[in-house]
Amino acid sequence: MAPPKFGDLGKAAKDLLNKEYHHPNTKLEISTKTKEGVSFKINVANGGKADFETKFVYKPFGATVTEKWNTSNLLAQTISFNDHFVQGLKVDYDCSYNASSGEFKGKVTKLFQRPQFTINSVVDVAASAIALNGVFAYEKFVFGGASSYNYSKGSLGKHTAAVGYSTGESTVHAVTDLTDKVSASIHHKVSSDLQAAVNVDVAKGKGGDLGSTFSVGGQYKLD
Repeated sequence: MAPPKFGDLGKAAKDLLNKEYHHPNTKLEISTKTKEGVSFKINVANGGKADFETKFVYKPFGATVTEKWNTSNLLAQTISFNDHFVQGLKVDYDCSYNASSGEFKGKVTKLFQRPQFTINSVVDVAASAIALNGVFAYEKFVFGGASSYNYSKGSLGKHTAAVGYSTGESTVHAVTDLTDKVSASIHHKVSSDLQAAVNVDVAKGKGGDLGSTFSVGGQYKLD
């Protein structure tokens, strides 16, 4: 099994502290699928915002095509190739068009996974930038790094490094931007019904003083 993507390091703790705490927002989702395998999904949220999505597989090329439209007049399309070129390689071609502003955006994402590593790269045409990150696994440890490069300006973006340790019940992760911020999280699955998480962020303020935020949460499933 390949290690997680760089952005998913510490995901269990993040989801427990954020995603699993539901806010009083109303959302309606309707989905259906035809016999030919074409799926349709409609999401309606508070304030009348909505989006419509269709998805189908073009079997001759092994491509999955996803098309979206929302009430902000944004049209988006993603074409995905999974294991089509090389085993373990997924390639996504994303493009979007804002009918209101006339703005066009496009990017190409490549994800290559093996049991020992996961490498992800994104070429953003609109931002003239290339982002690259990778995670490498060694026994119960994972080591990751991320960076970006703006080829129109010829400048490097921020560098980020991460380290993690995982057992069957617990995961520990730490991430730093190598300048003025460090984040660490612990997720522990106490039992099949109970899990807990802790997250600590330490950052340097404008005056040079260190400030920290602390979050703790738990979840217990009731039968």
